[in-house]
Amino acid sequence: MLTTRVCIVGPKGVGKTSIAARIDDAALSSSQTRPSGTTFVSCNVLFREKSLNLEILDVSGEEKLRCMAPIYYREAKAAMCVFDLTSEKTFHSLHRWIDSIRNNAREDCQLIILGNKVDLEDLRQVTKETAEKYAVSAGATFFEVSAVTGVGLLNVVIYISKQILCSSDCSSSYAAKRSIISNSIEYISPKKEEKKRRFSFPIRRLSLKT
Repeated sequence: MLTTRVCIVGPKGVGKTSIAARIDDAALSSSQTRPSGTTFVSCNVLFREKSLNLEILDVSGEEKLRCMAPIYYREAKAAMCVFDLTSEKTFHSLHRWIDSIRNNAREDCQLIILGNKVDLEDLRQVTKETAEKYAVSAGATFFEVSAVTGVGLLNVVIYISKQILCSSDCSSSYAAKRSIISNSIEYISPKKEEKKRRFSFPIRRLSLKT
C-alpha cells in the first residue's frame, strides 16, 4: 500500500480537527494526538488493485505551536489550508500558511484551499468568487466544504487521491491506462475496515474522469 502524508493547516478555530475527523469517520477521541498538538488520522483509498493510505496530520493553529508546522510539511504530498467562510479575518491570514508550505514542503506538494462552514450561508463573509480568484493566484485548488454536514469533503478526498496516484511513480500503469479505462474509487475507514464501514456522509462508487 502506498502511504502518503497530507497536512491540514490554518488558523485556530476554523474547523481543521472536525474536517479531519469527518474524513476519518471516527470519533475525535479515537485519533492519535501527538505532544506537539498535531492530531493524526488516516484514510484508506481503494483504487482497483491500488491501495492508498492518506496520513492526515491536523497541524495545530495555535501561535505557540506554529514553529513546529514546517517539520510536518517536508514529507507532505498535499496540504489542505482551511479558512472559515464566515470569518474574513481567517481568509486574509491564509497567506502566512501558504507561504510556509511553499517554503518548506516538497516541490510537488498539492495545495488545496478549503472554505469551511458552507452550511452557514447566512453568515458568509467571503464569496466563492473571491476565494476562487485567490486560489488561482496562489496556485491552489479551492473547495467549499462543511465539517458539520460533510458537503464537499468527498470531492476533496477524490481530488487529492487522484492527484497523488497520477503523479506517483507507483501509479505509472494507471497513468498509462487512465485515458481508456473507466475506473471507480471507494473509501474505507481503516478503524472500521473489518466491518467495511464507510464515511458518515453519503458516499458511493464514483467514476473518475480524466
